[in-house]
This record gives sequence, C-alpha cells and structure tokens, in this order.
Amino acid sequence: MRTIVSMLAMALMAFQAGAADLPVQGKPRSPPSENIHAYGDSHPSCQVWTDGCRRCDRTGGTPSCSNIGIACQPAAVRCVTPKSMR
Repeated sequence: MRTIVSMLAMALMAFQAGAADLPVQGKPRSPPSENIHAYGDSHPSCQVWTDGCRRCDRTGGTPSCSNIGIACQPAAVRCVTPKSMR
C-alpha cells in the first residue's frame, strides 16, 4: 500500500512541475479605462450606467452601485439610461 501511495505522490509532483512550465494561453484582460464609481461624477447626464457586471443609478440623487458577481469580468463602462430632459 505504501508503494502505491508513494508512486501516486511522485506522479502528482511530476504533473504539477510539468504544468507550471506550460505557457498561459490567451491574452490577459486589460482593466477598464474608467472606474464605474467615478463614471457618475464625470457623466452627470447619465441616470443608469453599467460595466456589464455591476449596475449603478442615481435614482435617489446619490449614486448607488450593485456588487460584482464572483466570476464576472467587467467591460468598459457605458450609459444605459440618460436623464430625461424636462
């Protein structure tokens, strides 16, 4: 039984060492250029904005944003609902 456990442990260590040498595939995502929290200050004509993960609005006057999902990758911030002109 010890021999089997030892062989499995060595195989696992060899696999981990080999996996560490593999190149990472894909291009790393660059962070969005504008902070979602600062977007409301720099775009006062926007009522609701999003980065695809969080949603912010200024319904009560003060901007409020939702929390980000655990696996969500934010994109560029964009205005969803402009303030109505009255």
